[in-house]
Amino acid sequence: MKTTNTDVCIVGAGPVGLTAANTLRALGIRVRILDRKSSISPFSKAFGLQARTLEMLSLIGALRPFLKEGFPITDVAVQPEGKRASRASFASLDTPFPFMLMLPQSDTEHILKKQLREIGQFIDWNTHCKRITQYRDYAEVECSTENGHELIRASYVIGCDGPHSTVRENMNVSFPGGKHDTIYFLGDVTVEGIPLSNDISTFITERGVAAFFPFRDETYRVITIDHAEQNREHRDDLPLEDLERSVQRITQQPVRLTSASWLSQFGTSHHQADAYRDKRLFLAGDAAHLHSPFGGQGMNLGMQDAVNLCWKLAWVLRGHSDPALLDTYEEERYAVGRKTIRMTNTAMQVMTRSHTLIPRLLANPVSMLSKSSSLQRKLTQRLANIDISYQNRASFAKFQHQGGMIPAGARAAPARVLTEEGEHADVMDFLHIQQFTCLFYIEDEQELHQLDESIQEVRRQYGPSILILVVQRKGILRASRPNIHHLFDYRRDLAVKWKLPTFSAVLIRPDGYVAFAEHPVRTGRLMRKIHTALYQ
Repeated sequence: MKTTNTDVCIVGAGPVGLTAANTLRALGIRVRILDRKSSISPFSKAFGLQARTLEMLSLIGALRPFLKEGFPITDVAVQPEGKRASRASFASLDTPFPFMLMLPQSDTEHILKKQLREIGQFIDWNTHCKRITQYRDYAEVECSTENGHELIRASYVIGCDGPHSTVRENMNVSFPGGKHDTIYFLGDVTVEGIPLSNDISTFITERGVAAFFPFRDETYRVITIDHAEQNREHRDDLPLEDLERSVQRITQQPVRLTSASWLSQFGTSHHQADAYRDKRLFLAGDAAHLHSPFGGQGMNLGMQDAVNLCWKLAWVLRGHSDPALLDTYEEERYAVGRKTIRMTNTAMQVMTRSHTLIPRLLANPVSMLSKSSSLQRKLTQRLANIDISYQNRASFAKFQHQGGMIPAGARAAPARVLTEEGEHADVMDFLHIQQFTCLFYIEDEQELHQLDESIQEVRRQYGPSILILVVQRKGILRASRPNIHHLFDYRRDLAVKWKLPTFSAVLIRPDGYVAFAEHPVRTGRLMRKIHTALYQ
C-alpha cells in the first residue's frame, strides 16, 4: 500500500474543507484534500456569504473574486398578511461589507478550488476515507482511490465531510439532536407576477411562508414552507408546478415561475457533536453542527470554524505555539454552534406553526422592527455574524479586562485611519492570517519615543510573526522606522470604538479577534502577555 506524508489531511472538499485548505496554504502548511465525490456539485445549495465570512476571506487573501462574482443584498423585507412590509438593513453594519453576498455554493467552491489550483494544490476526488488510526505523533488515514489503496500519514486530520462524517465516526463522538417536522420546497427560478426588488422578501401568512432571494440575471432562490404540503415525502422530486402553486397559495398572488435550474424538497434536522476534537482529529462545519437554514448561517459558521482552527494548527505545526492552543478551538466554536442551533430552532418554531393567529402575532414585533433602529441593528449583526465574540471563554480569562478598553475575545472592529502617505485606510486592511498584530496607540511623537523599548523588544523576540502598527492621535505624522506602519487616528475611531487611551497596546490574533488590551504599556508585562497569547 502506498504511503504518503502531509501536515494536515482535510476530508471533504465542500466550502468548509476548501476554506481550511486555502487558510493552511496561506500559512505555508502542506495539505491533502480528499473527497469521495467526483467533482464539485452543480447545484447551488447554500447561497449567501455573511459579512464576517467576507472579513475572514479577506484575512486569508481570498476575497477579491467573491466580490466580483457575488450579488450584494442590503435589505430584508418581511410582509405579514394584511400589514405593511417591515425592513431591516445591513447597510448600517460596522463592517467593510455591509451586505449579504448572494453567491451559489457551487460558485463559492469553484472560486476556492481555483485559488488552490493556482498555487499547485489539487483535490483528490473519488477518494473514500475508510479508517483513521491515531498514534502519538500522527494519524493515519486509510483511503481507497481510483488507483487502489493509499495510507496518508498526517500530523492532524480535519473532518469537513458533512453530517454523515466518516471522521466523526472514527472519533467515536456522538451527534445528538433531532429532526424538524417541516418540509421545504426550493427552486432557483425566474419569477413573474409579483412585485419584488433587489432585496430579500419574505411573506408570512396563515397558509405558510414564502421567501425570495435574488441572484444575478433576474433569478431568485424561492423557498416555501407550505402548511398544506407538510404530509409529503420530501425525498420525492419537486415539479415546478408544485412550487408555483405553493407560492400562489401562500402569497395569494398570480405568481408564475419559469426557467428552473434547480428544484428540491427537503427536511431538516438539528445536531451538534459532543466534541469537536479527539487528539489529532477535528470536526468543522456540518460534521460538527447542523441546524435549520433560517438566517443563512450553516455554511458561514463552517467556513469561520475552518479559519479559527487552521491558524492555530499552523502556529503549532510551525513551532510558534504549544499544542494546548488547539484546545481553544472547541472551547470557542462549540458555544457559537450551540447558540446558532437555539436561534434557528426558535425562529423555525415561530415561523412554521400552522395557526391563523401566527401572522397576526408576528405583525406587532415585525412592525416594531421597522421602527426600531436598535432592534434592526441587533438582528442584522446576528445574521452577519459580526456579534460573535469569545469574551467569556476560559482561554481569555487570564487576560484581565482593563477599564473600558476593547476586551479580550472581541472582534477587532473596523477603524478608519490615515497612512504616512496621507491615504485613507482601515486598520482591518493591515490584518492578515499570517501574523498577529500588535497595535500601539499613542498621543504624539513624544510617546512614540517612550514606547521604543517595547516596540524593539517585540520585533527582537517575534520578528515577522507579529506585525507592528503605531497609531497616533495628535500631532504631525512623521516617517517611522522600517517595518512599522505608522498611522493617524484622524477620526478618533480607535479612541471611540476600541475605547483606547493613549500609551496603550492591543494584540490582535490572526483571525481578527483581540487577544488582549494593555494600558499603560510596560515592556516586561507586555512581553509576558504576548508569550501567553501565542503559546497558551
